[in-house]
Amino acid sequence: MARKRTELGPAVEAEIAVRMARGQSADTIAKAIGGGVSARTIQRRMGELKGKVPSLAPSRVLEDADAPPVELPSDLDLATVDGYIRDVEQDIKKARAASDHSATSSLFARLVALLEHKRKATPVPKPDPNEDPDMRALAAQTIERLHKIARDIIEK
Repeated sequence: MARKRTELGPAVEAEIAVRMARGQSADTIAKAIGGGVSARTIQRRMGELKGKVPSLAPSRVLEDADAPPVELPSDLDLATVDGYIRDVEQDIKKARAASDHSATSSLFARLVALLEHKRKATPVPKPDPNEDPDMRALAAQTIERLHKIARDIIEK
């Protein structure tokens, strides 16, 4: 009986195709993608894509196995995301220095995804009504009116 095909999703499939075109190994791709996808699954998918993906010059910049995963889990803490952002920014500098435009554009896309994830994961600060300048002015006016009413009552 044939093995059931593991569905990876279009984003992961595209990432495999891009990394395969750069000449990366299945182990490197599996480490970069993360998310419990085995190197053997990546290797099978690379076999399916062979001939469909044009070969590019290998990118020396994106060979780092510590790159952030393609699909970020929703429970990822902000400190880890900040670390990924720093790593991607350093990789962008390396890619620009090497004039590797495909790596640079890929890294900028990843940076945007990380910044968006950080924006969504950051809790909205609760507004403090005591710091609102309009409320302070209104409080001063209210106190003044109350004193005026109290003086009018006392004078009558």
